Amino acid sequence: MRDVSNSLHYAVELLSTITLINKGLKTPAPVSLREVSGVNAGKPTMSLNFLEQIAGKLRSAGILKVVRGPGGGYLINKDITTLSIGDLLDANILRRVQAKKDVPNFRVSKALEAVYAENINKFKSTKIVDLTGFGTKKRGSKK
Repeated sequence: MRDVSNSLHYAVELLSTITLINKGLKTPAPVSLREVSGVNAGKPTMSLNFLEQIAGKLRSAGILKVVRGPGGGYLINKDITTLSIGDLLDANILRRVQAKKDVPNFRVSKALEAVYAENINKFKSTKIVDLTGFGTKKRGSKK
């Protein structure tokens, strides 16, 4: 379960940070993973290596796009208001184990697959902006 919470936490934090940094800008600017992780501020709050893995999976899924070169980084490639937790799970940010009969934990893997299948609609209906508040209204506003 730790991998689930860490992977989702990092993915949501990455998308939220990119959104927050670009809030109010006419043209979004690429955000480096060093900036997201806190390394640039001298106070790392996230593992840069793990963040790179998550960003790579989100890029492969088309959720992020990379800008290379000086001043490069990541941009959100989709409308943040439509992205859901299900989209992050579909991006394969988790190391999902396919159930195979010859694997010792076959029953556990099969049970986890069933839980995932049973709850995917809940994941898809939970929007990232619902969790973060970014992209829907100005922070601190009462409406």
